[in-house]
Amino acid sequence: GDIEEVRTILEDFGLEPSFLPDLGGSLDGHIPDEFTPTTIGGIGVEEVATMGQAAWTIAIGAQMQRAAEAMEKKAGTPFKVFERLCGLGPNDAFISFLSEISGRPVPLKYRRQRGQLVDAMLDAHFHVGGRKLAIGAEPDLLFDLSSMLHELGAHVTAAVTTTQSPVLARVETDDVLIGDLEDLETLAKARGCDLLVTHSHGRQAAERLHIPFYRAGMPMFDRLGAGHQLSVGYRGTRDTIFHISNLIIADHEENHEPTPDTWRITDDAAGHAAATH
Repeated sequence: GDIEEVRTILEDFGLEPSFLPDLGGSLDGHIPDEFTPTTIGGIGVEEVATMGQAAWTIAIGAQMQRAAEAMEKKAGTPFKVFERLCGLGPNDAFISFLSEISGRPVPLKYRRQRGQLVDAMLDAHFHVGGRKLAIGAEPDLLFDLSSMLHELGAHVTAAVTTTQSPVLARVETDDVLIGDLEDLETLAKARGCDLLVTHSHGRQAAERLHIPFYRAGMPMFDRLGAGHQLSVGYRGTRDTIFHISNLIIADHEENHEPTPDTWRITDDAAGHAAATH
């Protein structure tokens, strides 16, 4: 989903992109006649060999910077790194860059999508703002999603990742732990988190913590359509914001809304109230 979205954006500026790796066309959309242990599709070796002839290398995620630097060193191809593509500011920068290198104006549909994202952010901050976020993901995804939620007013209260990365220093939290899901659950419980973001293996922790759970990253095996879930671009950011906000709203309705059982005055409470008057 995300790779196909980025491909569409690039092509809308008249650019002809090659993706490495290219998972957009290799994980679905075809059923082979015989079993194969590897996926079908993706980028071919011949196309990889021509990538040094590109006008630009665009690296998405801080961990891809070394690859872009290697391409520049070997082939002289200039590069630009975009550490995030989830959020208003990062996509403004991305779209502006594409307009600059292509010499084309921004298509009207992206102006429309930007306006929709701004509306979504305005609506969602009432629900996301003040939430204590627990997130477990690899460094680039952790930085991307936690930054977007922080911009909506969430507090990054517990953050656990898989490996060291310079980008972790810019995560809006006091500390990022290199650890596992057990560490994430322990921190989330100790710090009173009320929103969990990680992959499908975090579902049991969310159940034990009784907090909303947004699935992100890999693996995601307990929901259909994970490969088509968008999180990049104006449209993907908008959809991610709506999805997370709706999880929070549903949790509030199911677990925190006043009901006759919670607001009814019991006999003991009524007697206590009468005694105090």
